[in-house]
Amino acid sequence: MTTLRHEAGSLDPVMVTGLTDPGNPPHVRFAGYRLLISGGAWQRVATDLRLLDDADERLRGAARADLAMWLQRQAATTYDQPGPRLAAELDRLIERARPVLGEHRVRLLRFHAGLPADPTKLI
Repeated sequence: MTTLRHEAGSLDPVMVTGLTDPGNPPHVRFAGYRLLISGGAWQRVATDLRLLDDADERLRGAARADLAMWLQRQAATTYDQPGPRLAAELDRLIERARPVLGEHRVRLLRFHAGLPADPTKLI
């Protein structure tokens, strides 16, 4: 696992994302999650957002805690923005997670991702 984390950027993201599918055993899902969040900042945020309402309490809790920590400690030093395809996905994921995140975190995420404050306006 540790070795794979160092190679996370070169792994097929579709395959790694598949590890987090609900049909997989919890330990496989968590390993996939850890691989995904060790990639770039925006992959990490997207992964956390996808899992905020997961049925697995451990995975859901880890995603919520990681996203909160990223917003608190690392978001301000993330100088790149997501590409157009990932930005569109983040837009959808942020809006889906709005009830869990709350307005303050939604505004912060949208700001750092370079998304318009009003989700009805596309970039």
